[in-house]
This record gives sequence, C-alpha cells and structure tokens, in this order.
Amino acid sequence: MLAYDCACLWDARRGYDLVYMLGYGAAWACWWPRLSGTPVWINVDGLEWARSKWSRLARTYLRLMEWVATRSATRLIADAQAIAEHFRQRYSRGAPCSFIAYGAEPVRADECDASTLTLTRWNLEPGRYLLVVARPEPENHLLEIILGYLQQPMDCPLIVVGAVTGATGYQRALLEHASVRVRFIGGVYDPGLLRCLRVHAACHLHGHSVGGTNPSLLEAMACGNWIIAHDNPYNREVARDAASYFSTPDELARCLQAWRERTAAEQARRAARARQIVAQHYDWERIVDAYEALALEQCARGTQ
Repeated sequence: MLAYDCACLWDARRGYDLVYMLGYGAAWACWWPRLSGTPVWINVDGLEWARSKWSRLARTYLRLMEWVATRSATRLIADAQAIAEHFRQRYSRGAPCSFIAYGAEPVRADECDASTLTLTRWNLEPGRYLLVVARPEPENHLLEIILGYLQQPMDCPLIVVGAVTGATGYQRALLEHASVRVRFIGGVYDPGLLRCLRVHAACHLHGHSVGGTNPSLLEAMACGNWIIAHDNPYNREVARDAASYFSTPDELARCLQAWRERTAAEQARRAARARQIVAQHYDWERIVDAYEALALEQCARGTQ
C-alpha cells in the first residue's frame, strides 16, 4: 500500500490543480507534487498510529508521518471535529485542518427484504438478534462487548460480523466465547446483505475507539438502529443523544438491561433521532458541496 501511494504521488506530481491523498502513511512523498507547485490535501482519517495491529516500528513510523503530514500538505482534512482539534492543538504551526464529515444514506426497513436473513445459513429472525460489525482488533472492544452481552440472560443472539479466524491471540480469546448465543459469521462484503443485517437488527453494538467518524456507526444510525457505543469523543460526536454509551463490560450490561426495558415509544424516538442526525449532519450532498467549495477556494488561491 505504501509503495502504491508513493507511485500515485509520483505520477501526480505535475499537471493537476489539486492532489487529494487519503491517509498519511506516505506523507513524506507529498512533497513531490508540492515541489512542482501542486497543492496537496491529506485526509488524515483517524489516529492511525494508535491501532494495535501495527508493530512498534510501524507505530513509530506512523506517528512520525502524522507530524510530516502537517508540513508536507497544503491542507489537512478530518472527518471528525475531535480529530481536527487534535491536529489544530498538537500541530498549531502546521497546515490548516478542515472538518468535512463522512456520510451515509438513509435506509428504511421496507427497502430490505427480511426473508434474506432466513434464506442464508445464519437463519436469523428479524428484530431478534444483536449486531456488531468490526475488525477483530483490541481498539474495537469486541471482547468487552461479548463479556457485557453474556451478563444479560437474553434469547437474542449476538452476531459478530468480521474476519475472526483465530490468527492472533486476541482473535483466539474472542473465539473462546463462540456459542449458540455468540455467533461469529465472518466478513460480510455484499453491501445489500450487510444493509439487511443492520436494518433488521434489534440493537447495534459499536466498539470503535481510535478512528474519526466511523462508517459502521453512521450506517447503523441511518438504519434507525438502537445503538450502544463505546464512550469516546468520536462516537459521542457522531451519535450524540441517539445512543447509549459504555466503557466496560459491566456498563454495557447495564445499557443492555435498559434496552430490554425500553418502550415502543422510546424505540421510535431513538430511531427518529438517529436518522435526523444523519440527515442534518452526514448528508452526502452537503458533504460534496463542502468539498467543492473548499476545492474551488484552493484553486482560486493557486499553490498557497
């Protein structure tokens, strides 16, 4: 991936009005277009160096590249205000950082045929399962989610979507809890099937903690799911008052107890609020307009 990014930046070093780079892993190579007078934006995504999947050497390199990005880019783009503030405060003398969110499309239950679930090998009943969609990494808190769920005596199984193969010690720890109640169904890469899984879930559990605006959380909100999310600035910025929050398995268990005792009116209010937040703050048309306005402003200024 790093070699590919560098090759793309080399090819884009001249002849373009603006280069937009996703991620800062190859931030040092962004000087190639800059030296030819081409402005470069870097979308910083999240705190990449904080992800546990990287070795110590890789984390050190990515931490350095975060700093380099603030010098090699004309502008940084963050999809969460909390990430933008991190860059503005930590690198106050670096490139300006703009906030432009990620987006999601609203989804209605009648858009997804519930029979799709019963036709698959999972044999799920709509509205009778809990869902978590995440890579099996410690910062996504899958183990805490499973342990919190197991404290509640409920009939609804927990469906874990993600490539949990047992390849790492953490994945093996997760698989120790596999049962009729905790089902690991692997990765689901068909967008339509994943959308169907989300919209018919009774509750969506979200444990991501080191990224910015997470697409999985947005898509759950767009489906009107009841959401219980890990308590961190990124998730609170996105879900606001349309979610409950946990930091420990015990806190998650209490959130699940409250979910079990919810009324139909509370369910409808939460779903409506989640969809309202997506429509007001994460609408793709507004996001595209924000990018267009910023790009036109950049091109009008030239290489500054």
